[in-house]
Amino acid sequence: MKKFLSFLMVIVLFTGTFSIKASASENISAKPVIGIAWRADLDSEFYTNICTAIEQAGGDYVLIPQVRSADLKYDKDGKLKKGVASTGALTKSAGKLVRTNSWYGSNAADAVADVDAVVFTGGEDISPSLYFKQVKWHGIEEEKDYNAERDVSDYLLMSYCLDADIPVMGFCRGMQMLGVISGATVIQDIPTYFAGLGKEYNFEHRNVKTSPEQYRDYAPHDVRVARDSILYDIVGKTGLAGCPSWHHQALRSVDNTRLKVTGTLNVSGVDMIEAIERTDKTCALGVQFHPEAAVVKNLKNAENAADFMSTKKALRFFEYLLDAASSYKAKKLAATVGEFTDIQYVLYLGTNDKDTNKPVFSPDDAKIKAEEILLKNFGGYTIQEANGGWIDTDTGTVYQEYTLVIYLSDTSRDDVYKAADELIREFNQSSVMIQANPTKTDFYGG
Repeated sequence: MKKFLSFLMVIVLFTGTFSIKASASENISAKPVIGIAWRADLDSEFYTNICTAIEQAGGDYVLIPQVRSADLKYDKDGKLKKGVASTGALTKSAGKLVRTNSWYGSNAADAVADVDAVVFTGGEDISPSLYFKQVKWHGIEEEKDYNAERDVSDYLLMSYCLDADIPVMGFCRGMQMLGVISGATVIQDIPTYFAGLGKEYNFEHRNVKTSPEQYRDYAPHDVRVARDSILYDIVGKTGLAGCPSWHHQALRSVDNTRLKVTGTLNVSGVDMIEAIERTDKTCALGVQFHPEAAVVKNLKNAENAADFMSTKKALRFFEYLLDAASSYKAKKLAATVGEFTDIQYVLYLGTNDKDTNKPVFSPDDAKIKAEEILLKNFGGYTIQEANGGWIDTDTGTVYQEYTLVIYLSDTSRDDVYKAADELIREFNQSSVMIQANPTKTDFYGG
């Protein structure tokens, strides 16, 4: 059964606190749009798991188009005509062009025009020609895994996002790309690195593959979290257990860069970098592990799901990014409609039972019940009473519904959703429509 809102006859009754607000000329969606950096293999779990995690966190996502360099030549399918070495990595000369000219002249700005944050997913190794300090590729044939077109696209896109201060979050390869762009050095193969140090390495970051056809599962490990960091804001403590890990490369050092190491794992006396942040940006976080994998393992009740972090903990990464995206979206809209300093949330609460289509409460009792919930969760609110109408598309029956329109300011998205959950339960609704509007609050005294 589908409901379509056909009209709202508004009878104004204000209760609680009220202030004059100059609203934007258009609404900003309650769900910001998360862009997922382009990749061609959309059947990869590094992509599909991210999609699932964003959905589970309550967000919307789109795949960002391929970003192409103005200095390189492509065929009609987006493949580079030149600049690709026999390994599949970018050649030294092509990498230098990308590093030197960055996103200028590319389609990066257009690619992210309609998104509010960007996720960079896991995947292939990054071409060494993009490193700040040039080195040869690691030379391990069984670990040879490069994608020159994706390297260019990710490098240009992330560079633009950093320059524009668009919120970014990178997972595994995505963290390494944040490091590479920012000048960090790279460990091209962790087992080789530890062997060179003469230290023991037990594949803490990726399970050993015993046969060619075996699925190589994530390895769970703990991460030590630094205080005064985005990662600490997400995790809420100085340790995070059960981090799904799947990689053979890592960042070695962030010395003399704008990066801050905010997560580590000690392996045989070596602090491996597990999380980094750009201290000069609003939200630029990279983690070497895969919280999205934990989300999917828990949803599917995988045999080893208990080895990894809970869904609640894993989703906090994506909820944090959604909050950052909401703030960025408000700022972006403010640039076109004026200066706005607040987000006003508008909730449309129906009062007909979702199962019977009959009122759950009388209008007076509905208002009293809603006010009880609002007063418990917020310091102030505004309510309008309205009569709504909708059509049952299966039967053609027209229903009328007493509706409460609730206005909330000076609060957070999480608190609004918490109150909405309680309203849904008390009024037996399938959902509550929520709008988030950028506003500027003034108090006029004559």
